[in-house]
Amino acid sequence: AQPVHAHDAGDSVIVLALTPLLERWTLHLEARTIRREVLDPTPRGFAHCSTDGADGAPLCVWTTGNGIIGYHDLLDTRHHHHRLDSGVPGDFVFVTDATPQRDAADSGWLVGFVHQPSGDGTELFVIDAADIAVSGGERS
Repeated sequence: AQPVHAHDAGDSVIVLALTPLLERWTLHLEARTIRREVLDPTPRGFAHCSTDGADGAPLCVWTTGNGIIGYHDLLDTRHHHHRLDSGVPGDFVFVTDATPQRDAADSGWLVGFVHQPSGDGTELFVIDAADIAVSGGERS
């Protein structure tokens, strides 16, 4: 398991983690309890938060693994999966597009490498994040 993000939420601490599932763990400090939620049951290898809300909470998470790039909106709990035609995605990073026309949490670019299983090469992918967040291919 690896932590992806953590933030203070008043009387709780919220931890996002890959276990390899995408999970949210809510640690209720005063009650000394933990609530665990599976946000996406699809196994993942990598995850990154793209934008923090006013309280430090992430608005969305990008994941990769098993030939899929995933978008996870943490406010309304929807997610989209974009299946790559071929290759195995590595760790993708989110780069914010700060132009005034694009101010949503998914406004930016996903940049990462996709390795060919045959070992014949690696490709650099630059993908408009809004294409996955809006249309996404497979919806869950």
